[in-house]
Amino acid sequence: MRFHKQTFPWIAWLLAATAPAQETIRAGWLELRMSNGQSQVIARDLRRGSDYASGAVEVMVTEGPQKVRLADGDTLRIGREVKVEGGHVRWRAKIENLLPRTRLLEVKCVFTARFDGPVRWWDGHSVRDSGGARRSLTHTFPMTCAYAKRAGVAVGLRPDVLCSWLEQGWEAATPQDGRLSQTLRIVVGSEKSETIEFVLYAFEPRHGFLDALQVYYDEFPAWFRATKGVDPRVTGGGATYWCWQRNSPEMCRRFFGDWEWCYAPFRRTGDWYGREELWDYKPARPFGRDRGLPREEFLAKRAEQFERGRRCDVAMLFYLPANIWCEIQLANERYRDAIVLREDASGTPKPMESHKPWVTGHDDELVVFPWATSFAEACMRDMRQLAAELSLAGFAFDTANSGIPYRGPGALRCPGRAWDERGVFVDIGVAVALMEEFAHTLQTRDGRRCAVVSNPTGRTTWPVCFRSDAAMHEYAPYRQMEDQQSLRHM
Repeated sequence: MRFHKQTFPWIAWLLAATAPAQETIRAGWLELRMSNGQSQVIARDLRRGSDYASGAVEVMVTEGPQKVRLADGDTLRIGREVKVEGGHVRWRAKIENLLPRTRLLEVKCVFTARFDGPVRWWDGHSVRDSGGARRSLTHTFPMTCAYAKRAGVAVGLRPDVLCSWLEQGWEAATPQDGRLSQTLRIVVGSEKSETIEFVLYAFEPRHGFLDALQVYYDEFPAWFRATKGVDPRVTGGGATYWCWQRNSPEMCRRFFGDWEWCYAPFRRTGDWYGREELWDYKPARPFGRDRGLPREEFLAKRAEQFERGRRCDVAMLFYLPANIWCEIQLANERYRDAIVLREDASGTPKPMESHKPWVTGHDDELVVFPWATSFAEACMRDMRQLAAELSLAGFAFDTANSGIPYRGPGALRCPGRAWDERGVFVDIGVAVALMEEFAHTLQTRDGRRCAVVSNPTGRTTWPVCFRSDAAMHEYAPYRQMEDQQSLRHM
């Protein structure tokens, strides 16, 4: 979703943050003042000299469930870099662990603000008239804002930040003032460091929180358009199998089919290419007609189906269930480190299995983690070879979901780690987002960058949506309206 861009030179930000020397930087309507002492931010009407919002910004670090406040000192070094970039202030916090043990930390950016009237708050999903907190990654935009009649302030994350735990809140002191906050949980290894980048800006709320969204879009435009170098047809309409199954150039033309969701073009879930050593196995249910073919015949027929895209002038996308599903026997034999366990009602960790017809129809499958694991390596190998051999424009990421914690050995090597009462974990959406980035590094046979069209209809997060070049929506437009609206913002 996009809105007409407006700039408001009459709104000025004055921010003083801890720095060795006083300095003033101006970028359009944003003025940054850095000096020793506490930070100060003012949203000011330069025409009339009126202050419509004022307050202070602080980044706090606490440790563990007890939330022990930490300061720059003997066990932790907290570095800050505050600068203007375009129309926002970038607040870069570098957290360096000086101890020989892993630290479980919370990093919280707090904007204490007072407005000229009653405050409304957008939590990244919904508008609220009172305080509270939204503790959820799924269907949450990585920015929260508070606003009154004439001015608003926003706190967000840069769009490239990967995280597995997020809380956005507004703690109201009175109807006109309170604390706007954004909190991440991070894991910092022994004598390692992590960097978090917040963005701060002011806006005129002519259309409420939508104006704050528009500023975010304008500041980071590359994240809200297709990746440079991908086939431009992926931003058009889906061909709804008129090419993949029916091979009808005329129907693709009549229905404006630009890209095709080439569903499950593999024999075994998790073996996307069709490796000879993985070909023969006993499925949970009988093979269908095509998947029961001998290997060489199946691969030749698949290659011919992808050639239909040239005849129909349709960008063909190789379907993957976001690399998060694998046939059960294959996962247990080769990729045990990637199996995602979730506690059942008794508290026993168990694989997330599906014993009903799902991806291929004949396999039983379970959820796996596709980054920093043996399964991730196999997926990347298959994707490289598929891009090199087939007439495809990229990959279709079905079930591009999030909200599932992975606590296996790969979590220790994965970015975006967080923690809870059960220990360290990584959200599966982080792995899906990283797989999308990997797909964009691959080239198609015609020299373009591989595209990603996702299906984020279920429980998804901004890292997945922001890295998709386009998306499909599988629900009717009148179902789950509130979550659908949040997806449109991403």
